[in-house]
Amino acid sequence: MTPAEIIEFVAEEGVVLAISTTGHIKATGDQSVIDEWLPTMQ
Repeated sequence: MTPAEIIEFVAEEGVVLAISTTGHIKATGDQSVIDEWLPTMQ
């Protein structure tokens, strides 16, 4: 799965991804969806 596909899938689930000033990924939205996708996003 490409990064673009991951972003598209999590966005469809209502999760917003952002890059912090320190270069880390911040995910906001439904915690259960984030928990499901976190291993893939890492």
